[in-house]
Amino acid sequence: MEAVLEIVRYTSNDRHLFENYQLKTGQEDLTAMPLDAIEQCRRDHNRYPFIILAEMQPAGFFVLQKGNGVLEYHKNSKAILLRAYSIASSFQGRGVAGKMLEQLPLVVKGNFPYPCCE
Repeated sequence: MEAVLEIVRYTSNDRHLFENYQLKTGQEDLTAMPLDAIEQCRRDHNRYPFIILAEMQPAGFFVLQKGNGVLEYHKNSKAILLRAYSIASSFQGRGVAGKMLEQLPLVVKGNFPYPCCE
């Protein structure tokens, strides 16, 4: 039976969900840890943190960034950048990453209704 996946915007009330968040050894060098990324979002209002929930537990995290920060990676100023993407070690290998990526276009359109990627 597949876990139900839900992607929700992070709020300051959710901080406790990431206090014990763990990645597999070595993965912390490949992405930002959620609490560090959340702090960056607090300073940069063009960054929006999201929680990936599976089985009502925090299974992953990512940030969507818009604005001038995207221009370092793409010349389309309306593009949305995926940052700080990770899946908690206890949920890796269970299809969470693939399901999240399938839902990502709807998450982007639902949170950034202007035509970002035309």
